[in-house]
Amino acid sequence: MTFETKGPATLPNACVWRPDLSFAPAPLCPAGGAPEVEAFPELDATARDEALQCIGRLQDDRLHVRQTTAMRLAGLGPGVIPLLEPVLRGGCCLHEIDAALETLKRLRDARSIPMTAALLASPSEDIRLAALKTLRWLTDDPDTFLPELSDPYWRIRREALFALLELRCDGLMRVIEAMLRDGHAAVRAAAANGPGIIRDESAIPALIELLDDPAKPVREMAAWSLGRFERRMVGEHAADLALHPASRRDVALACRTLCICRDPAAADAVILAAEHADSETQVKAVKALAGMAGPEHMPFLKSMLQSDAETVRQAAAWAISLRTLRGASRRTAE
Repeated sequence: MTFETKGPATLPNACVWRPDLSFAPAPLCPAGGAPEVEAFPELDATARDEALQCIGRLQDDRLHVRQTTAMRLAGLGPGVIPLLEPVLRGGCCLHEIDAALETLKRLRDARSIPMTAALLASPSEDIRLAALKTLRWLTDDPDTFLPELSDPYWRIRREALFALLELRCDGLMRVIEAMLRDGHAAVRAAAANGPGIIRDESAIPALIELLDDPAKPVREMAAWSLGRFERRMVGEHAADLALHPASRRDVALACRTLCICRDPAAADAVILAAEHADSETQVKAVKALAGMAGPEHMPFLKSMLQSDAETVRQAAAWAISLRTLRGASRRTAE
């Protein structure tokens, strides 16, 4: 796989992933080649006339009219699909093409895949996106979606990623890891959601790195995925960051991870790393420990009350008072 550090004009300074199809699953057709496509059934004259009238209404500006028309066309059966092909090839507006695709989505006939996939070459981002969404109803072949991960339009990249997550295809984690570096926050957030869905622990280090992503939705999704793994497993990575930091950022990441996993071993590692750290790191460590402060953490928190930095003393006082309030609440409840 290759990366481009400069994307198209529509995606400046983006990291656009070019998929390596060598690891993709084989197509779903038999080894002997693609099966012979069965011909579409013929519509009788009455049904054909009705279908043509319905196709004329696909251009209507009113959504409910287009939706009702698509439902009626689907009710006429797969025989209407050949009549929709000219609409898909040369539709005069997005409304018309979108309504035709809605009909194909309702029919769910695999014979309409080629004409739908042809729209992925359209210069219109909206048409490509509509076609991709329809293909999710028509095929479970990952090869249909992998090339769209490099589309300049972020919504299409995200939709292709959604499709691959749904299919759980081979090599999915390699796809996710690449898309975690996408130039658009919405795509990174979708990628961060993936490891939590498939429970692949190999993604834990990459998810921890995303905890300081500039986009809040990415941080939140990474935290959600980390919360889906065993606490001890996430804690081991946090402890390693705290005990063997390459920079101050690693300790900060360990503190953020501790807020999620609340692992005792990770807490001990964060305390060791923070004892002689700068005031900013000590504040982060104190706040991370506040959510799980037990008797074993009190010596460290009390020692922070003697810090020269006012921000550290304030954070320590807050953490200790929070623990005191929790203890009083538990005694009252008992």
